[in-house]
Order: sequence, then C-alpha cells, then structure tokens
Amino acid sequence: KFIIDVKQPKAYIGRPERNQALSGFGKIEGTATDEDFHEYSIEIKYNKNGAVVYSRTFSQKVEKGELAIWDTRNQPDGEYTITLHVTSLKGIGAQRIFESIDNVTVIVDNTPPQIQLIRPVMNEQVCGEIQILGTAYDENFKEYVVEYSKGATPGEGDWKTISTKQTVVWENELLSWNTAGKSGEYSIRLRVWDKALNEVKEKVTVLVQLPVARNEGREVKANDQKAKIYIPPNSLPESTAIT
Repeated sequence: KFIIDVKQPKAYIGRPERNQALSGFGKIEGTATDEDFHEYSIEIKYNKNGAVVYSRTFSQKVEKGELAIWDTRNQPDGEYTITLHVTSLKGIGAQRIFESIDNVTVIVDNTPPQIQLIRPVMNEQVCGEIQILGTAYDENFKEYVVEYSKGATPGEGDWKTISTKQTVVWENELLSWNTAGKSGEYSIRLRVWDKALNEVKEKVTVLVQLPVARNEGREVKANDQKAKIYIPPNSLPESTAIT
C-alpha cells in the first residue's frame, strides 16, 4: 500500500500586512506547516540595496501564530521584503523536498512625526473663535488630534478632543476652536501619529478671556502684562473680544 502525497506545505504571512508601517519590535505572524513538515525560515531584505538584515530558520511548525520577532530599531527607514520559506520532506526515506514561499513588503518607520504648535503661543490671551496654527507631518502620516483641558497641568484623563484630522499640515491652520463660554487658564495639546504608531505631543497654555460686555466694560491687559487699557461701559458698539 502506497500513499502519494504531493501537496505543497502551507506558507502564509498574515501579519504584517502588505505595505504596513512598522516600528520597534515587529511581530511576524502566519502559518508554516505540513504533515511532513521539515523547517521554515524567515528572511528579510532591505529593498534599497538588497542586503539581508534578518535570516533565521525554525524547526517547529506554526499554525496561525507567531513566526518570528524582528527588531527594526537599528534598521534604516524604508521598504523591506519579508520572505517565508517552508519545506517538507516526502517520499520513501524523506528524500524529496517540497517548498512553499510567501512574502510581503513592509515599510520600516522609526522616525517620529514632525510637530509644532505655532499659535497660540504660551500664555497668550485668546477670546472667541481662535485659529490654531502648526505642523503635523510625516512621510507615513496617519492623523493628528487637537485637544483642550482646563488648567495648566491637566491629567491624562482630563483632555477633551476638539477635532481629529487625517491630512498633513505644514506651518498652517490645524483647526479653529470656539472658546465661547470658557474663561481662565486652558491647555491646548497637539498629538500626531504616523502609520507605524509613532506618537509625538506638544502643549501650550493660554488664558481664555470673555468678550468685553458693552454695558459693563473692563480693564484689558496685554499678554506681557506691560500695557493695559480700560474700556468704559457703553463705549463699544457691541460686546467685543479684546486681547
């Protein structure tokens, strides 16, 4: 009685997905198995020059699990190809080698996004609807979030989202924020992520002023506190934002 087995071994990379951005330790998951399994290997090449940056062979089959862990931290950013080779030995005396291959191209990105809050500046007085200007950029950009919270040193759970955007911004308007109904010291925070989930943050504190009520008037000071003016009651045509 003979059993003829000419099936190829299973070789499948499930994660990372094609063109996925990676940073830090990248987990490679998938399947490398066969009834007559022999071994599998993972080889990773830097596409820019073809250099092999990772190569390792494993003797245990894997079914929908972890194939390898790749430390990308010392690799240059760029495009890489991960190749999975799975071999099995079949036939009398296990003399025939069967091989299956799967590969996936990924992007290594260990560089954090570029971030800058340009306006408002630290301790600036603001009133009404204000423009928040800055930079949120990365070659593998994912998104940015602008948040606010009461006080100069809010806890991590105190932040409230103003808006989330999926478009890069370079030294331009991130969004506008209506401060109506707010008064006192507030913090504004910008958070930026890339597709490799690198995250950066930047924060400023501002002093939110209420508009000068037409029928009340009040004293208004400059940001540097070196100048001030007094607005008498009923001297303005309507309630006005003055900072």
